This record gives sequence, structure tokens and C-alpha cells, in this order.
Amino acid sequence: MTLLGHSMGGYFATCYALKYPERVERLILVSPDQAAEIHATTQAITATDPAHLPAEDESRGAKPYQLPPSAQPRGRRIPGWARYLWNLNITPMLIMRMSGPFGPSLINEYTSRRFAHLGEGEQHDLYHISSLPGSGEYALAAILAPGAYARTPLINRLKDIKMPTTFMYGQQDWMDYKAAERAREFMGVPTKVLRIPEAGHHLYLDNPKDFDAAVVTEMFEAAAQAEASK
Repeated sequence: MTLLGHSMGGYFATCYALKYPERVERLILVSPDQAAEIHATTQAITATDPAHLPAEDESRGAKPYQLPPSAQPRGRRIPGWARYLWNLNITPMLIMRMSGPFGPSLINEYTSRRFAHLGEGEQHDLYHISSLPGSGEYALAAILAPGAYARTPLINRLKDIKMPTTFMYGQQDWMDYKAAERAREFMGVPTKVLRIPEAGHHLYLDNPKDFDAAVVTEMFEAAAQAEASK
């Protein structure tokens, strides 16, 4: 199969491809989380790997994983209060949902501004998704350090990928496409880095036409490769 994952889904898609390479013919990573390496020491990253955490922290019911303050990435200063809330798994959407009568208007303001280019119906759907009780957002603190830096970067594991891989980023994406370009240098499989014009992190919403065309092209290439290998 061709496996595609966006953002955090790209991280999980990579983990799946590493564990079950025989099931994946092609990997498409769309603005994946955890591609870039955090600017911290190897010891600091290792200390936050779940495999190296003490038993009481592995349950996720106790203290959340967190980097020591000295291991915070250089170049992006995160306020202490923001790091504290992040490590407690208090997300921006949770704060808006807990804002009482102001919550709905805050969420509506965010979705209408962030996705102003979408139709009213799509904005309505995004509003309700954002205002519902959280689910996947609570995994963020375990997977990402404050500032959305990787705790265990994918770039350290991409060398073990066994199938052709395509990275896709928006030209205005806040994810670092240069991490994928660095990974391409040492990955031992055909690797492409595509940048979709007029798109940010949500490529499929910002520029669905070019995004869909790029995905279809990848699917046809995967089908042709599978046919040629018979």
C-alpha cells in the first residue's frame, strides 16, 4: 500500500513503515511532525525518550515527559509559563474550551481567521471539531517538546526507511522542509521533497488542487513501480 500521513500522522506513518516495511510500498509524509532535530544534547533527548523514563512516568498518568530548561532549543525562546502549561498537557484549544461563555466566540474567531479562504460550511465543520472535547491533541506533549520541537526526531531514524518516500510541505509551512532535504542525503531509497505553492501547514485545505495533483502523481508512480516489479 501507499501510506500517507499529515503532521503528527506523518510521524505515526513513519513509525508504522519502520515496523512493518513489508506492508508499505511508498511513504508520503505531508508536513510531518518530528522531522527536524531539536537543538539540544543527545543526553537531553535520550532522557525524554519513553524507553528511558522511570516507571512512574511511563503511565502518562503521572508526570509528563519534559526537557530540562537547559535543553530548550536555541533560536526560539519559549516563555516559562508556556513550557509549564505545555508539559501539563494544557493545549490552546483546551484553554478556549474552558473559557466559559467566551470559549465559543474564541474558537469561532480562530477558525474564521485561520481558514478564512474556506467556505462557510467548511468553517462551520472546523468550528465544531475544534470545540468538541480533545482527543489526539493530548498526545502532543508526549511527542513534541515546547515550541513543537521533536523529543525523538524522525531524522535520526529515516535512514532505516526501506521504501520510496516523498515529503510534501507548503511554501508557507511552519514545519522545516530543510530537515527533509537533509534526510534525503542519507536515506538509501528514492526520496523527493515537494513544496506546494500557496499553502501552509494544512496543504490539503490551503491549495487542494495542487496537493491532490501531487498525491495522484505519487499514486500513479507507485502503481507503475508495482507493475514493473511483477
